[in-house]
Amino acid sequence: MLTISRDLLLKMLLPLLVLFGTCWLAWNYYDVRYFIEWATIAEKYGVIGIYSQADKCGYMPLSPILFVASYELAKTASQMFTNILPALSEVNYYRLIIKMPLLISIVLVGYIMYRNDGWNVAKWWFYGVPVWVVLWTYQFDPIMLLFMLIGTYSLIKREYFKAGLWLGIGAAFKYIPALIIPFGVKIAGNRREKILLLLGFLIPVLIVTLPFLVFDISGFFNQAFGFHMNRYPQMLSIFNIPQLLGGFEMSPLELKIITLIWLPLFITFYIIGLLMMPSKSGDKDSIMLSICVLILSFMIFNKVHNGNYLIWVYPYLSYWIAKKNSRIKALFIIAGIVGAVGYPTIVYLPAATLDKPVFIEEDKVWYNARDIFLRSWEGAGESIGVRVISWLKGSMRDGMVWVYINLNILGAVLVAAYNVILIYFMLSMLKIGSLGELAEKIKEAYIKLLTYFRKVMLTKIF
Repeated sequence: MLTISRDLLLKMLLPLLVLFGTCWLAWNYYDVRYFIEWATIAEKYGVIGIYSQADKCGYMPLSPILFVASYELAKTASQMFTNILPALSEVNYYRLIIKMPLLISIVLVGYIMYRNDGWNVAKWWFYGVPVWVVLWTYQFDPIMLLFMLIGTYSLIKREYFKAGLWLGIGAAFKYIPALIIPFGVKIAGNRREKILLLLGFLIPVLIVTLPFLVFDISGFFNQAFGFHMNRYPQMLSIFNIPQLLGGFEMSPLELKIITLIWLPLFITFYIIGLLMMPSKSGDKDSIMLSICVLILSFMIFNKVHNGNYLIWVYPYLSYWIAKKNSRIKALFIIAGIVGAVGYPTIVYLPAATLDKPVFIEEDKVWYNARDIFLRSWEGAGESIGVRVISWLKGSMRDGMVWVYINLNILGAVLVAAYNVILIYFMLSMLKIGSLGELAEKIKEAYIKLLTYFRKVMLTKIF
């Protein structure tokens, strides 16, 4: 049974009041327009037709299913709330209702962190800038993370089937929890536990995806997986730095090279983390840090890295950060601000203020930045968006012009700084302090991997 103590309630009251009181003002129109398209398609063809008919659906099925359900509920309930509470008619109940699953997930993730590790860890979540921004913009990550975190603590308790189930549900929203499965197999004590983990994971994933696979297997794979493989380097990815410095004029050959580079780099550091992090069944410290390293390796070396991705590791980093000195904690705060607010702000706000185009790497197209910005505030918050643009245009125009002109250099610097912090965190967890130590870790991981494959081959032969 969920019980929240008076002490916890008081501590999390301020951030929850701020989130609840402001989350209905805006969202990221660029993404949400595709989500609304899913609902339109579902009304005509059912949710089963989303992957076949949508312009874009780069998520696992539970994400569009949840949005469509929230959207339909909001259409009915928003007018009811407006009639019941006419004094609060300015509140966009439609947007608030759609965002409620995210807000509930944020509360539950924080509660799980508090219950298991205390306020010293949970406070980083409740007051985390990326957490707030994900709710304001509307992303599915808090929901996915909720199930991933429950699965992690089930793994710590050696409840392997439950761990697999929770991780599988999370992966049915976004496939990030699948990164934990090889690690879970590694620390499981025997073959039965390994099978239970894998079985638990596959059950929800297959139940959710099979109908879409049967209906249109190529449409599902092209949308959910192929879309990501063909994307340009994006936002906070280290591979976006050359694109920024080159003025977003990347040739197909250069894109192909980056596509070929990022995957081996990720696999290399994933294997290092998987094999070299000291971890054992039931040990919370080693399990939390190992999972953190594995997910960080994917984030750092992925050619696509958006600001919301940082919350994938937020509970795990918070667990580690809480025991560190003030310098490490300051770097954690800086990374969150730069990734969730700093970089997106310099990309979109100057362009919107000056009514200039902005390059969206995901589509490889220049968009009207002001249109995207103001549409994100449509409804009750629209006047806020208009006033922000008007004030910046009148009082900060010269500064906005300077940032827009120098966006390529400023963006590259921010992306580099952000990733340097994450790499520093990852190497610190791996206890790597120099290039020589890194080379030694790669060599050790290679030897362990080779030994493992030899053992498997010998087992099959004899």
